[in-house]
Amino acid sequence: MRWFFGGLALGVFIVVNLFLGAGGQERSSDPFEYAEQERMPDSLQKFGKRIFIYNQPFTLSSEKPFSPGLYTTFRELNPMAGAWLRTTALVWHNGSPDSLACSLVTTCNQQGTNYKYLYLPLEKSKLPSRQWSRVTLDYKIPRGASPDDVIQAYFWFRGKGEMRVEEMEVFSHQAGGVAKIF
Repeated sequence: MRWFFGGLALGVFIVVNLFLGAGGQERSSDPFEYAEQERMPDSLQKFGKRIFIYNQPFTLSSEKPFSPGLYTTFRELNPMAGAWLRTTALVWHNGSPDSLACSLVTTCNQQGTNYKYLYLPLEKSKLPSRQWSRVTLDYKIPRGASPDDVIQAYFWFRGKGEMRVEEMEVFSHQAGGVAKIF
């Protein structure tokens, strides 16, 4: 349950920050317009170790906007320098691809403050409706994290109607023989 309440609290924090703006700076009317993407090097892709799996179907809606997901500390994960996470899942929705407002999120935070937040806005992916589609988000674990910092991966639904998620998995990818982050 720790991961669920942590994800819910983080999601509320993110929503408030996105829609209130930051320090009077001009913001885009579409905060998901500028999603950054990272791509894991091909040389690391075959060295993945599954660190999280959620195989049960989960329905996201405005009443349940956050999926179950990874919630762990750097101490528990113990990544090496240059390590990556890859989150993958199957998603299904019955609305038009343009109306799907949901993001696959991976983030690190220290005492509730995000210092690396990466997301894949599914509405920009033009996923077909009424069929299962696999989505993937690569995330390079940042340097300088403390052992008590938290890494999370989850879906955040901001749309109308419902969306289903199945087979959510998070893999850790790291090359052997690289120094630990701590």
